[in-house]
Amino acid sequence: MTTIAIRHREPNGRPQRKALTAEQRTTMSVAMNQPHRKGATFPDHEWRGELFGRLILDNAWGFDLKGNMIGGGPKALYEAGKRFKREYKAWQKAVASKPPLEGPPPAAPVFSRRQRTEEQIAEDHAKAREQYHRTMQVFRFLPDRCHAAAVECILEHQAEEHGPSFGAVESTYDALVALAEWYGR
Repeated sequence: MTTIAIRHREPNGRPQRKALTAEQRTTMSVAMNQPHRKGATFPDHEWRGELFGRLILDNAWGFDLKGNMIGGGPKALYEAGKRFKREYKAWQKAVASKPPLEGPPPAAPVFSRRQRTEEQIAEDHAKAREQYHRTMQVFRFLPDRCHAAAVECILEHQAEEHGPSFGAVESTYDALVALAEWYGR
């Protein structure tokens, strides 16, 4: 049997990575020494930037005991968490915004690519509030601890060294699974 060596491929068939320069290695070593990346199975994974992403990676969520993927797997859980966080931020923006005061428009220039009318902005805010309230229906069927864990581990920004309690970890998993099922419909 003959083997064919392709220069731009590793022996396992994956594309070969370019060699890093000294500056890139130094930059990478600083990133890899951050507390949330030390000792991790996947230290360079982009999900490690979010607490719930670290929980998904470190606890192998999305797989059963035999290693088979459950539902959409870890990606579905991560996407559900990101979507919930986006909806929450849109809801916050909608709730915090106030209707403009009566009188002339502000003199400050608006730096926007497209001009939006007040009606369009109000419509967007109403959609954001409605979508968030619809998503919150998921938590009606879960214990209160799941909503508290979702707020702690998904919505709030946590320090890199933050380690939630065991109960919060399990409740976050339950919340992410329920959100993934809700969004998967």
